[in-house]
Amino acid sequence: MNYARKSTACLLACVMALAAVSVAHAEATDSAVLDEPSALESAEHGVAADTQEELESTDTQSSEPVDDGASAVEESPSTEDESYVDAESAGDGLPQPSSSVLAFDAKASGWNRLWGAIGLDTMEAISRRGWNSSEWVVIATDREHYDALAANPLAGVLRCPVLLTNPNSLSDQTRREIQRLGAKRAYICGGPNAVSRNVDGQIRAIGCGDVRRVYGAHQQETAMEIAKLVLSMQSNKTCIIATSTTYHDALSIAPYAYSFGVPIITCTNGGNVIPEFSKSLLAASGMSNAVIVGGERAVSSSAVGQLKSIGISTVERLSGATAFETSNEIAKWELSHGMELKAPGVAIGDTYHDALAGAALCGVNNSVLVVVNDGNRITLTDFISSHRQDISGGYVFGGPAAISDSVYRTLEHCWANGYSADYATDEEAPYRAIYNYEFYRSKYPDVAAAFGNNRAATLNHFLNTGRRERRQGCAGFDVRSYYNQYEDLRRSYGVNWPSYYEHYRLHGQSEGRAGTGCTSLNGWQFHNVPWQGQPNGYYCGPTSGTMILASAGASWSASGSPLNVWNLAKHMRTDNYGFTSFHDRMFQAGMNSWLGRNAYTTIHAPSYDQARDAVLRSYDRGLAAAVDAQERRGGPHFNGHNNGTFSHIMVVDGYNNTNDRVVFADPGARVLWAGAQEKFEYPSLNAFITTYCQNEIMGDGRQHIGMFAPL
Repeated sequence: MNYARKSTACLLACVMALAAVSVAHAEATDSAVLDEPSALESAEHGVAADTQEELESTDTQSSEPVDDGASAVEESPSTEDESYVDAESAGDGLPQPSSSVLAFDAKASGWNRLWGAIGLDTMEAISRRGWNSSEWVVIATDREHYDALAANPLAGVLRCPVLLTNPNSLSDQTRREIQRLGAKRAYICGGPNAVSRNVDGQIRAIGCGDVRRVYGAHQQETAMEIAKLVLSMQSNKTCIIATSTTYHDALSIAPYAYSFGVPIITCTNGGNVIPEFSKSLLAASGMSNAVIVGGERAVSSSAVGQLKSIGISTVERLSGATAFETSNEIAKWELSHGMELKAPGVAIGDTYHDALAGAALCGVNNSVLVVVNDGNRITLTDFISSHRQDISGGYVFGGPAAISDSVYRTLEHCWANGYSADYATDEEAPYRAIYNYEFYRSKYPDVAAAFGNNRAATLNHFLNTGRRERRQGCAGFDVRSYYNQYEDLRRSYGVNWPSYYEHYRLHGQSEGRAGTGCTSLNGWQFHNVPWQGQPNGYYCGPTSGTMILASAGASWSASGSPLNVWNLAKHMRTDNYGFTSFHDRMFQAGMNSWLGRNAYTTIHAPSYDQARDAVLRSYDRGLAAAVDAQERRGGPHFNGHNNGTFSHIMVVDGYNNTNDRVVFADPGARVLWAGAQEKFEYPSLNAFITTYCQNEIMGDGRQHIGMFAPL
């Protein structure tokens, strides 16, 4: 339903109510806390509009209450330099909104970027763009978000900007704006621990003589006191419920609160239940409608029952998987509840400074505000795209370090052309030949479930995980097909799957190679294991395993050891035995221990079919097979090995499925046998297995020969 804006006449009707608010909270016990410093007052962290931090979900909450610095219900009336919520303090009754608002003026692009070097500079740019003059200003600390968010409906009633200041001294940007606007009256939202008493005098010193404060003992109570003040100026049957733990949800609905004077009530930290004092205010105000912003982890499901128990009949919840989906839903809801698209705003969702000031500019234009970041652009690809025909332009709050040029171009594209499945962000565009965001998340539900609408995280998954797993990134390229078709690439890249994606992206297309369409393979396949020589006469097992693991990129063990033959030998217990025991399956045990999973099995005296299947499977798994071959004195030998009886472990590196030829990587080459080749080709896998891996000759009742095959 639409909740109509109340006229200025409502302000005059509530003079007595405002006076009652002031008197009811002048208590000595609260005044006694006024001079205690808070951690917030002494905080020295900066306020930069163009800093970004990773945002995971709108539904996060802390376990402890956070003091917003408002340490008393009102300013002490005995203090000469302070005014509190008092209808008589200005000498002329209720505050009267008097301001000159600048009309939206779209550039050729339609979007105006408002920003400065730091957050306060951006705030100043926003205020200058929105107001020519203003009798009133609303001021809050720039160190936290609570008070400024709750202050938006107050600023809306007064039709004035929301300005931010350093807690200890009036910021230069706000000082300049007060003077430029010709403001004569100010509300400071927050107590002296949030905004120092010094600021009151500094404001008066520049000609803004009527300085008033509204605040409570903590952030939720400050929100309640602001709500009480707003309702005393302009009656309303609707309220907004938001968590005080995070700012993301309330940022998106703040323009609505500004435009319609809808009070924002914040929930208790941790438990996220509506405070009793807030419920009392809502009940006494005759509220009938409540809008909860954020999911049930942000505002508990119990809040619905609490609201209905005090007579609020209609309770709506606006939420999404993250702050950005929530922002998207809020924007849609606002359009059906009286808001417009005359001059919508876009702000970064990872910090609050730009959006706090921007919300007032959107509110005074009766337009929505959406939040976005580099990763999640759903508010642009969905909301802006869907409503582009109704948007003549708008505002972008923050510089390129906040709203990146890439996000800005997404905004302009979605506004000018609409969003389509083939769209690529600046970050995605270099990978068009192998990756499409919509295709990838549609083909792999696990990816969509893990990353939602976070395009940056989805692309990162494809590049760092998906390619190694041979996932298909777009309709025009299937790495399995590309691998099957081109033997020259298999010789070059082995089973280094990301290399095939990169080759097609950088060279394959221009060479006219096909990215799809081949389901069978003929010819050579290679692992291209990096050859390594064994350091002694019995380390053929750990050395072969090291070659395999290096080829597979397993540079660290599951327990955190760096890859080398000595560390792998410990996993295979080679030094304990004086060799790598085939009978006790120590090669298998060592490889599985290193990888942290059941990756290898042992096949004693394999048949040719078993051996061939193991070798072919190795290319699919990306882990090479190995043989433990037995040579006998006077019998056949291979690769220049000496005439003796011994077992030797080697890696099966290459195999040709059309002629059965096979290539082995021999760790004993040049070390044990000077004339041996590091990698040698044998004419037949069948002949090799039959000759060297099927007939035990030791006669000791133990197993010595066979294969180590990936599962």
